Amino acid sequence: MRFCQGALSVLARHLRLLGPFDSSLEPPHLFVMSLELPIRLKRRALVLLAAASLLAAGSVALAQAPQPMQPGQKPKTEAPKAEEPQAKAPQIRGTLDDLFRRLKEAKNPQEAKSIATQIERRFARSGSDTADLLAARANEVFAEGEPAVGIEIIDRVIVLQPNWAEAYHRRALMFFAMDDLTRALVDLNATLQREPRHFGALTGLGLVFQRLGDERRSFAAYAKAYEINPSLESVKTILDRMRPDVEGRDI
Repeated sequence: MRFCQGALSVLARHLRLLGPFDSSLEPPHLFVMSLELPIRLKRRALVLLAAASLLAAGSVALAQAPQPMQPGQKPKTEAPKAEEPQAKAPQIRGTLDDLFRRLKEAKNPQEAKSIATQIERRFARSGSDTADLLAARANEVFAEGEPAVGIEIIDRVIVLQPNWAEAYHRRALMFFAMDDLTRALVDLNATLQREPRHFGALTGLGLVFQRLGDERRSFAAYAKAYEINPSLESVKTILDRMRPDVEGRDI
């Protein structure tokens, strides 16, 4: 029973690490972000849960163990069990390049939005459970109004995964929230150096240039983001509003 209680205690600690947190932090029109829990971390919690269940059921299993056969007693035979159908293998959704190709060929905004969501989920995977967990914590503290603390956490993430484009994107968002446009711009460029198709970073770049009064570069960044991801309806609205001033009004 002590072992069972210990396993449940460890499980509880891991479940506290797993949630809750907001995995869809998306400020209006800008800086597209998404986060999933690391799959291996979920599996670890499930293993702990299974272990605790087995330990708790140990005494019951012993009580229900088969008794030795008495002299002359015939063994019981069981009817053969029907084979259970095997689960279908999960479908492979394709590489990031495939997703961007499908996004470009999307027939309607709904299809484009679905594909863009899959791309965002790919962006959110660092390849490291530790980095993913730290990034999730950074999201939490940022949502709680502590961008400076979030930046400190993302700094550690970048040390672990210096080529993860999304880490720079998220830190850019936090710098922007602190009105540090210079460092936000540096991180947005770092994001695009690692992933030029990052439409969230392009959208953020448009906003920063707009705040700096550079309407043409802002318009160009927004236009590129919308070209890559036609499901960004809010970006289209911004482009429609800016176009007369940037491209000139018809006489």
